[in-house]
Amino acid sequence: MIHRSDRQLGHEAAIEPSGSEASQSTAERLVEVAGRIFAAKGSDATVREICKEAGCSVAAVNYYFGDKNQLYQHCVQTACERKQKLFPLPDVREVTANEAPAALRSFLQAIASRIAASAEPSDSSLAWQNTLMMREVLSPASGVMEMLKKPFAKDFMMLEQLVAKLLGEELNATEIREELLTQILSRCMFLKTGKNLRKMLSLDSNSNEDPRLYANRLCDSILLQIQALKTFSPSMSADWPDQENSTKESVPTD
Repeated sequence: MIHRSDRQLGHEAAIEPSGSEASQSTAERLVEVAGRIFAAKGSDATVREICKEAGCSVAAVNYYFGDKNQLYQHCVQTACERKQKLFPLPDVREVTANEAPAALRSFLQAIASRIAASAEPSDSSLAWQNTLMMREVLSPASGVMEMLKKPFAKDFMMLEQLVAKLLGEELNATEIREELLTQILSRCMFLKTGKNLRKMLSLDSNSNEDPRLYANRLCDSILLQIQALKTFSPSMSADWPDQENSTKESVPTD
């Protein structure tokens, strides 16, 4: 998406900032500054205010990114890729059924950290990346949803494979699997979106604020539900979706 260097830009990067940002290229500086402003204001932020803070002319945005929308998308993409790199998911393709519980725990810890990891004081980028990603998950801007769909779908497919392995062939019906997946996704999101509600209800314990502890509790809950299903599923047939008519979609477990 970025095609030009500072040398090519020439006089368009007219104002050079001082401090640590001086070592960044104009394009990198634009992404860093725009990311912070977009995180605070969304796509309502103007090119003029971004360029004023970045110390370059408004022509730099068009020169490097095409327009404001493409700059916005680049900021979101940068945030997404940074989180993927900081909190990588375990490779579950070769995970056995016995290894699946530990793999689920590692997977949920990574996802929870992507959603709500606190930025170190020395890492100002992660703060705006957290906010911007959450903004886009809750209310995607034009063009961003399609961009995020592929990486999100890939992660979801791995999670679905893990849950399928944990359920085993007997319980791996679509309704059961999707119910567990919905619980996992909603509770992971609640780690971030429910922060104020937890405070109002005095549920803001350390285990509800620390991503890894939160993920461990969520993992324990899911594993206990699966264990209960395996133990009591015959007696629960009246309350759970009809097992005979439920779709047993083939989700790879190996």
